[in-house]
Amino acid sequence: MRPPRFADLLKHTVTAVAHPGVVRVRTCADIGRHEQPCGVRVDLTDGWALLVQVVRGAPPGGDSPDDGSWDDGVDYRAARVEADGEAATVTPLRKGGRPQARVGALLDLILGAVAGADPTIVSAEVSARPGAQPVLRVTCADGATLFGLPVGWFAPGSTELMHPAHQIPADWY
Repeated sequence: MRPPRFADLLKHTVTAVAHPGVVRVRTCADIGRHEQPCGVRVDLTDGWALLVQVVRGAPPGGDSPDDGSWDDGVDYRAARVEADGEAATVTPLRKGGRPQARVGALLDLILGAVAGADPTIVSAEVSARPGAQPVLRVTCADGATLFGLPVGWFAPGSTELMHPAHQIPADWY
């Protein structure tokens, strides 16, 4: 499974869970986030949003010919303008705030939604190497491994991450 297809699967399965703390789930393409071309933004009821990037390791023996699921021609500009305009309608956060949810809890929610959601998914888990932050790890039938990497938090009313990408404060996990 390629990252764009997996991002769409995440969007639909996490939305279908209908968790009361999740307002909506959009792909990076939906919000015009070209910095992380594949992934999802999970918007929460407290106004915060977590960005999870999807990356992929090739299966043993390499990839099969392109199946057309990766579109390099996606125009992120129009989606970014729309997402920026939408964020401008939300009251910005004052300094010192933090999300109510923890990254680990959201990864567990995503794991529960995606496990068994597609016949090409062989296994799914939240795991971390010693000393590293947890990530979603999904193994596919073709041998490829997909990773859901927590990139960062958007504060209410913001279109930029609260901190440098992939540097979420440890106590927010």
